[in-house]
Amino acid sequence: MKHIKATSVLLSAAMCMSIMMTPAAVLADETPAPSEEQKTEETEKQEPEATEPKATEPEAEKPEETEPAATEPEETKPEAEKPGESKTEEPEATEPKESEAEEEGSEEGEPQKDKTKARDEKAGLCGKTLNWTFDGSTLYIGDSGAMSNFSRDDNTNLVPWYEHTGSIKVVHFTGKATSIGNYAFYGCNKLQSVVFDNPDSMKTIGQDAFYGCTSLSDITITKNVTSIGAEAFYCSGLSSIDFSAAENLTTINSSAFYGCEGLSTVSLPAKLEKIGDSAFNGCKYLSSITIGDKVSSIGEYAFANCSCLSTFKFPNSVTTIKNNTFENCTSLGDIDIRYNVTSVGENAFKGCTGLTDINIGYKVTSLAENAFAGCTAITFFKLDAKLYTNSGGEKLLKASPNSIPVFLTYAEKDSIYDVGDFQYKVTNASRNGSGTVTLVKQLNMSLTDVTVPASVWIEDCSYKVTKISGSAFKGNTAITTLTLGSNVSTIDSNAFAGCTALTTVSGGSGLTTINTRAFNGCTALNSFKITSSKLKKIGSYAFAGDTQLKTIYIQKTTKLTKKGVKKSLKSSSVKTIKVKKAKVRAYKSYFAKKNSGKKVSVKK
Repeated sequence: MKHIKATSVLLSAAMCMSIMMTPAAVLADETPAPSEEQKTEETEKQEPEATEPKATEPEAEKPEETEPAATEPEETKPEAEKPGESKTEEPEATEPKESEAEEEGSEEGEPQKDKTKARDEKAGLCGKTLNWTFDGSTLYIGDSGAMSNFSRDDNTNLVPWYEHTGSIKVVHFTGKATSIGNYAFYGCNKLQSVVFDNPDSMKTIGQDAFYGCTSLSDITITKNVTSIGAEAFYCSGLSSIDFSAAENLTTINSSAFYGCEGLSTVSLPAKLEKIGDSAFNGCKYLSSITIGDKVSSIGEYAFANCSCLSTFKFPNSVTTIKNNTFENCTSLGDIDIRYNVTSVGENAFKGCTGLTDINIGYKVTSLAENAFAGCTAITFFKLDAKLYTNSGGEKLLKASPNSIPVFLTYAEKDSIYDVGDFQYKVTNASRNGSGTVTLVKQLNMSLTDVTVPASVWIEDCSYKVTKISGSAFKGNTAITTLTLGSNVSTIDSNAFAGCTALTTVSGGSGLTTINTRAFNGCTALNSFKITSSKLKKIGSYAFAGDTQLKTIYIQKTTKLTKKGVKKSLKSSSVKTIKVKKAKVRAYKSYFAKKNSGKKVSVKK
């Protein structure tokens, strides 16, 4: 066996020929001929690798040490082959399936892994109960619940679709997501539309959610969204924002729509309370914006650099105009700072070069000297006298911006003003809150339900309506109900005489005097309930001819005197007067026939 094995290892091409010519001799020497042929075939297979015999000969002697294992030739073949084979070839022989995969596509093997990886990255979770899938252009957000908040700087908290940011064209919320997380679609510059299958489920839009989405031209803020995060739509391509359904939106945070140059008009929802710093800063083509009366806070720079904004009306709920709020709004032509505004901050209107008219109300108690810095076109400046100078007599605005004369606002006594449905006469021109007016007459004669206001605005000041003038509504046959304001103290003679359709009179918590024939000839009047505790006088014939009026309610009144009700019920149909319990005995004598003109029942 040794001889044969050695011969098989050291065979040359000539010896191979001699063995092929004399097979019988070989068979006579060694009976295990099949092993010799197999080994001969193996050597032939190995001949391409044995082109350098010097390198292989030393390795061929190693099997002599493992000769005992050759008693079973078929099992020793692998051991004999190992020394001559490279380490990289061994796994190809023992794991043919893997080697086939590598041989078939050594170039395709790696791409195969990349495709699997890419496929895995096109679906996953984006919240505890939200999932996402991406089909190459549309990103689908499914299931319900809140979306996770992400980051743009922390590589461990990037959005799961980060690799597809530049390919997303549509975001489609197919389920009931309740929030859009921070940085959710940051930098998706090809995003064109956002679709909600269940829009009412959405409640919040996170910080930087659509930052830099330059292809997104319009967005609808859905019904139950309560807040829009800081920089949510920063420098996006928005040209239209639909707030019509956003009935629960209360907060727009800082820089939410910063630099949205495509916006031209915006109508904010009625329940909005806060507009953050720089919320619309840099929206240079924004020409008009409508704000509801619940907005109490407008941040610094909120509308700065909106160079096309031409008008702005402050809601009654705003008390402060903060620093730089309208800086460089070069198209603003006039500004009316009245009603409840109390302070105007530093550079509030700096650089508003188109501003010509300024009207500042009497409630403004703090006005920064540079509030109108650089407003070079001002020609009219209307300012309250007490604000124009400080306690030392120094002019706060130093003769106003650009040395424009300041027009001090006030209302003169006895001057007449038409306000709303009525005409008023100034009876006290004081601007410290104690000014008063008398309602002179009705201007809108079609009114059926008349409410006399507690106060009215005249020349930037609030005046209390304390009196209804004689004959103010006389002969008006359209009025059916009358509600008196809390500051009305006097209803003068014949004020409502001949109002034949009037059925109900109520209110008047401050009423002290009803003069002669005030409600004479109100033939339909059947309910008269005054809530005042201060009523002192009901004039003669006050309810004469009021055939339907059976009961008068003055149950809070404590100030009436015997003289104050003289002949008050004469020619009336009143049978009962309801008064305060403690006053029943006293008022019975007051409303005796000899005193009031008619005996009536006085009850509590």
